[in-house]
Amino acid sequence: RLQVVVRKRPLSGREAERGRRDVLDMQADAEGAWVIVHEPKTKVDLTAYIETHNFRFDGAFGEATTNRTLYAGSVAPLVSHLFAGRIATCFAYGATGAGKTHTMLGSPQEHGIYSLAANSIFERMEASNGAGGEGLVLRVSAFEIYGGKVFDLLHARKLCPVREGCRERAWPIHS
Repeated sequence: RLQVVVRKRPLSGREAERGRRDVLDMQADAEGAWVIVHEPKTKVDLTAYIETHNFRFDGAFGEATTNRTLYAGSVAPLVSHLFAGRIATCFAYGATGAGKTHTMLGSPQEHGIYSLAANSIFERMEASNGAGGEGLVLRVSAFEIYGGKVFDLLHARKLCPVREGCRERAWPIHS
């Protein structure tokens, strides 16, 4: 099942210096999370007003959320799917500066989703070794889609041509 979660990033120093305001609120309920955008607008007569937009997601994480908390609440459950023989994908999407790299790769001070997932997977494989897990095979891909092109992040950002298969599925071709 596809789940969509969002993460709010804090205002950058530059945004704060320019007097930008936080325009997002988040609310959770039993069925997921709401992200409320308070969009500043101006009428034809130059009267300022706020237009509110509500968006529903499976989960929403605030600007104080750590990568570990985000991982535990959204990505960690996918590890169980892997060990049930299924395929799992974690996809980060957003504008430049939205925080994708920090979330996925992390920093020296805070591990990202990639390393947290790898640690969980390898711990689980090690625990399975000798308990019927000798035949486990792990295949990992990491791609970046930028400017309509696909780059293989595990092979020095090598450009990957994308081909459509017989079932109209698109597959990156990499060696």
